This record gives sequence, structure tokens and C-alpha cells, in this order.
Amino acid sequence: MAETQQTTLPVTVAELGERIRQSRAAFDAAVARLTPEQFL
Repeated sequence: MAETQQTTLPVTVAELGERIRQSRAAFDAAVARLTPEQFL
């Protein structure tokens, strides 16, 4: 069972890292549009 799960991962480590990087970039862009008052 563990072997099946390991060989059928939906994404590779590189793809996962790229998705995380893109998600972080999008998150940072969204935060940059907010005003400091919205965090208080």
C-alpha cells in the first residue's frame, strides 16, 4: 500500500516547489496591495 502511494504521487518535488514559489509570489503581491490598517 505504501509503495503504491509513493509511486503515484500527483507531482514531483520540483513541481511542488515551483507551485509553492508561485503561490508565495501571488500571496506577496496580494499583501502588497493591502494597507497596514487592514492588519489591525
